[in-house]
Amino acid sequence: MASPLGIYVHVPFCAVRCGYCDFNTYVSTRGREGFAGALAQELEQARPQ
Repeated sequence: MASPLGIYVHVPFCAVRCGYCDFNTYVSTRGREGFAGALAQELEQARPQ
């Protein structure tokens, strides 16, 4: 049996910038769809066959 895969995905698009956040983020919706599509492609390629 294969071991489970754990991943962390940071989505760097926020409606507002939190004062405590140290992550690389962008307060914008521009690029969100492209990011989501690219992420879906990456996950599909990483999926075990």
